[in-house]
Amino acid sequence: FDIGDKVRKDEVLIDIDVPDTEHDVARCEALILQREQELKVSYAKLKDAKALRDVSAATIKQRLAEVEGAIATRDLKKRKFARYQELAAKGSIVGSLVEEEERDLLTSESVVTSTKANVERARADYAESESKVEAAAADIDLKSAQIVVARKELDRAKAIADYSKVRAPFDGVVVRRT
Repeated sequence: FDIGDKVRKDEVLIDIDVPDTEHDVARCEALILQREQELKVSYAKLKDAKALRDVSAATIKQRLAEVEGAIATRDLKKRKFARYQELAAKGSIVGSLVEEEERDLLTSESVVTSTKANVERARADYAESESKVEAAAADIDLKSAQIVVARKELDRAKAIADYSKVRAPFDGVVVRRT
C-alpha cells in the first residue's frame, strides 16, 4: 500500500518472504495426502482380510463334510471287513482276502484321522484370518489418527507462516511508511 491508500482491518500490509515456513506448509499438506492414501490402502487390506476370513469359514464347512464322508466310508469298510471275517470263519474265502479288507479298513481310519486334522487346521486358519481382520481395523484407526496429527501440524505451520504477514489493525488510511 502507498501513502494515502485506504486499508481495511486485517488486510495484509506487508508480506515477509520466509521460505522455510512456506516449505513447512507444503510439506504438511503433502503429508496429509500421503496419510490419506495410506488410509485407503488400509481399507483395502481390511476388505482383503475379511474376504480371507470368509474363505476360511467356508473351508471349515468343506473339511467337516470331508470328515463325514471319510467316516461313512470307514463304517462301510468296517461292516465289509466283519462280513469277510464271518465268511473266513466258515471257510468260504481265503484269509488273504480278509487281510486286504483289514488293510482297507485301517486306511479308511487313517483318512478319518487326517480329515479331522484338516478341520483343526481350517479352524486355526480361521482364527488367524480373524486376527488379520482385527489388525487391519487397528491399522485404519492408526492411519486416521495420523491424519488428524498431520492436520494439526498443518495448522501449526500455517499459523507460524501467518506471522510473516503484517495486517492492518483497523480500517484507515496509510499516512506514513517506514
